[in-house]
Amino acid sequence: MGMLRLALAFLLTGCAAHRVDLLVIAPHPDDEALLAAGAMAKARAAGKSVSVIVVTNGDFTCERDGYLREAESVRALAKLDVKDVHFLGYPDGALARMGHQPLDPIEHRDANGECTARTGTYADRSEGRLDEHTARTGQPGEWTSDSLLGDLEALLDRLRPRTIVLPHFIDDHPDHAATYRYVRRALENLHREPEVLRGVVHSGACWPSDCKTFLNLLQPMPPLPRPLGGYAPTSRE
Repeated sequence: MGMLRLALAFLLTGCAAHRVDLLVIAPHPDDEALLAAGAMAKARAAGKSVSVIVVTNGDFTCERDGYLREAESVRALAKLDVKDVHFLGYPDGALARMGHQPLDPIEHRDANGECTARTGTYADRSEGRLDEHTARTGQPGEWTSDSLLGDLEALLDRLRPRTIVLPHFIDDHPDHAATYRYVRRALENLHREPEVLRGVVHSGACWPSDCKTFLNLLQPMPPLPRPLGGYAPTSRE
């Protein structure tokens, strides 16, 4: 009888019982590696589950190909044995500008490489080759703050991560700082408090270089930017 009740509870809660050990939330393709490649590698080596959410496709105007950047991230993550990747498909360079009203159309490259104007979410490398909003609702999401917040809440509720790695709110890139704010709001709405680890990708004119030479990964990292250097002077990945 006890086993029957346990099985029934599992069926009623469905995927809500599933938990991901480590969730990396990246504003653009490549930020997942810059923020947490080492953490993901360690987690997979320890047999832990890892998922990644990429908020935009890195498709800033027609200068960059979002489809290509998605594919590059998927290939790089596969080398870390990470296969659960969710692309949300919101506009690169515009996360901080989104509000309750949809953004005007923005130029991006389509699947054929042609420059065209988009008005909603898209993805090509998530499960089903659909962005999260389309997979969940049947149609692309408008570029609004409500739409992005809803997509994050739905994914966080489904993945139920133990630990989240995401950009620090002091990151100089507006998309990075906005990603932090959206994730914190989603967690507050869900009344969840996983462990949250923050990292900086952009700070000042040159960091993590010293403005004199290119960053050499074989050399020690330079001091962390303010105010991180004050309360985490020795933190390194």
